[in-house]
Amino acid sequence: MPAVTARHFDAHSSRSHPVRIEAGEDGLWLRGELDAEPIPLGKVESSKHLSGVPRLLHLPDGSVCEVDDPAGLDNLLDEVGHNARHKQRLGNRWQKAILALLVAGCLATIGYRLSRSIFGNDLGEPSSQWIRLVSEQTLATLDHDWLMPSQLSPERQSELRNWFSVWHAPAESAPPYRLLFRRGGKTAVYSFSLPDGDIVITDEMIALTHDDRKILALLAYELGHLHYEHALQHVHAASFAAMLKGYLRISSEDVPALSNRLLQSPYSFDEEHQADEYAISMLRANSFQPNILVDALTLQMQDMRKPGDGMPRLLSAPANLLPQRIAALRKDM
Repeated sequence: MPAVTARHFDAHSSRSHPVRIEAGEDGLWLRGELDAEPIPLGKVESSKHLSGVPRLLHLPDGSVCEVDDPAGLDNLLDEVGHNARHKQRLGNRWQKAILALLVAGCLATIGYRLSRSIFGNDLGEPSSQWIRLVSEQTLATLDHDWLMPSQLSPERQSELRNWFSVWHAPAESAPPYRLLFRRGGKTAVYSFSLPDGDIVITDEMIALTHDDRKILALLAYELGHLHYEHALQHVHAASFAAMLKGYLRISSEDVPALSNRLLQSPYSFDEEHQADEYAISMLRANSFQPNILVDALTLQMQDMRKPGDGMPRLLSAPANLLPQRIAALRKDM
């Protein structure tokens, strides 16, 4: 009977359990150490095959299976007819999907370039005033709804700021940034960055790592997002609709809407991987091993705390990409 081994991440924690996925007469079976359960085949979604990166099976209960044998998984799915149905569904959506992507890409590019041009003419510097206002609004919202003042001592905060400030950037110079400290409470909030250069880290992240090198590796990852202007590009793309509404001008009334769009705009895997690679380069530039970042991300994945209900995707979505990010980094080492 065809089968593959996998790591099962249930929907209630980030800890993995070894399982076997087997093909049966009535579909797939997920077999653990003590029990087995059938999987409704029509509700299983599989990730695409990327060389050197584990395949993911998304199960209907919200859990995920991570498989290191992509070819074996393909054979298993072919055995039960899943791949054929999956390819047929993809084929039916292909033309609509590619058209939507092209339109979205064109609008985002036009919005990004046009907003930079218009903001530059109005403000003297590209978007500086609006980016600051949107970032301040975003941080104020998070402080009101999700974050609390840090309980870290001023001396400890200064120690981390001073150490990170003397790290060598992998490029000619690091982007401007300001390091802020907050407390995330019971929800899984570790760190995030905003378009104006603010990097926010939480007491929970510091307590989770127990190692200043891991803390600074995660700060380098956030610095990577600033270096590549990922959040800034999200705001510029979102501002396109606001400018059209205002006849190619934007007003202060649009700031809350742009802030909300930023809160609900998670990074893509490519953006996350770019930031991870920047952090790896920064670790090497300061004579540290790149596995420090992988260890820090693994600790985050193993953390039992979960994003709170209704948490903005800017904070909650990064946890969903942790397995793929870790696998991609290990492949590059």
